[in-house]
Amino acid sequence: MTRNPKLNIGVSIIGRNGKFGRSFKELFGLTDAEVKDVESRISTLREEFAAAALDKAEISEVPGLITIKIPPMEDGPAFYDKFMDTMKSILGSDRFPGFVQLADKQVMRLFDGFGSEYRTIELNFSGNHLSDGKINVTEHTTSGGGYASEWYSLKNIEEFKERFGGFEKIIIKH
Repeated sequence: MTRNPKLNIGVSIIGRNGKFGRSFKELFGLTDAEVKDVESRISTLREEFAAAALDKAEISEVPGLITIKIPPMEDGPAFYDKFMDTMKSILGSDRFPGFVQLADKQVMRLFDGFGSEYRTIELNFSGNHLSDGKINVTEHTTSGGGYASEWYSLKNIEEFKERFGGFEKIIIKH
């Protein structure tokens, strides 16, 4: 996985839910079918990534709270490469460099840094576990660059699945 400085002009290419914005389709001249194809492939890859992350995770639960501790993943760069190979196959060699310049930081966020950092995710439930109610999320990441936290709420299980594609299959067991 090679890293280059990226241009950051504030164009939203891909959201935290794995869906592409209108600007992606327009900038790269894609059909609706191509956008659906890439979103489907991303969904599958996110589920594979989540399974790999959760395989290494320590999960604990107390009533109303699930804590997931995920150590850095050695195979994270392979997921990055697989994602980029997918995008290159769809965009071709002419459009792919533009995608990398515009979307690399957004892709890193979508895949939570591809396992490069130690992560702790805390899920607080206002309803009956994952089946109903609001889910309050606190995410902590720790890396050589320091420590960062983010807090937000998800309205329901559908929003949870969009944000944490693949996690719900294992977490429901707890």
